[in-house]
Amino acid sequence: MLRVQPAQLTNPQQMTVTVAGPDGANTMYIMDGQVNYAVGAGNAVPVTQTYSILLGPVLTRKQFVQAIGTASIAGLNFSNAANSQFNAWVNITNTDADWDDESGQVELRVEFTVTPPQSGGATLMTLGYHVTALAQM
Repeated sequence: MLRVQPAQLTNPQQMTVTVAGPDGANTMYIMDGQVNYAVGAGNAVPVTQTYSILLGPVLTRKQFVQAIGTASIAGLNFSNAANSQFNAWVNITNTDADWDDESGQVELRVEFTVTPPQSGGATLMTLGYHVTALAQM
């Protein structure tokens, strides 16, 4: 698992909204941005990796109610040797957002697989994220 550092986030944005939510939640945090951390694979050998991204304010376990997150591919780079068949792809295989007991922040975990062509390479360059968290403040 790769722990993404704050310097690797591009344009992180956060909105705080007062809500009347479930389980006593009265605050919703909406967090969006991009991760710039390239992961590549070459010559038909797939690579599976998981990003761990800490987001939002520090919350206690009692304050945290729930979180959901999504991720999307925002930047790709493909290379191909001359005269070879080109089949390459990047799949996001799992996305999960929950409270991280060490940092007190919401942790977004995104697992993905980069599958390169038979002769050449494929690189996930940028990943977009959207996380919504509910808290009782």
